[in-house]
Amino acid sequence: MASTNTIIFDYTCLYYKRLREAAQLEDVHGTQVPVFRGSVTRVFRDMAISQSYYSRIKKALTEMGCMTALKQGSRNVDSVIVLHHEPTEEGWENFSEKDLTVKLDAAILSQRLQDVIESIGGLNVKKALADHEVRIANLEREVERLGKVPTAKRRSAG
Repeated sequence: MASTNTIIFDYTCLYYKRLREAAQLEDVHGTQVPVFRGSVTRVFRDMAISQSYYSRIKKALTEMGCMTALKQGSRNVDSVIVLHHEPTEEGWENFSEKDLTVKLDAAILSQRLQDVIESIGGLNVKKALADHEVRIANLEREVERLGKVPTAKRRSAG
């Protein structure tokens, strides 16, 4: 059975292929390049796969250098995408490893934050430190005051 990562790579290749099929060659800075003009979300929707993959696939194609968005479309405005090259397995492996590392780093940070929260409970650290500063200052004043009182009076005060 294919892994989710392999399936997403296959979807990424298919999405690029569909954009390329709908693209026209245009002159960009003196070079003929394939340019897709239209609704990128419609192309994706026509593939009949989950919309939850859209952002990851688009990000992968951009980060692997497969495409460049010249204009982000909206409901009534076409996107303009320059298509550079098909995705490769090597590019996908580099992208997915980096993507996984970021997710692991975020997961580790999240767990560490959770550990800190659990270790301090509901303690307001800033308030607790301020309270300690006040208590220390009061104790220092009391020690200074007691240091000025004769020894006999100190014993009777306790």
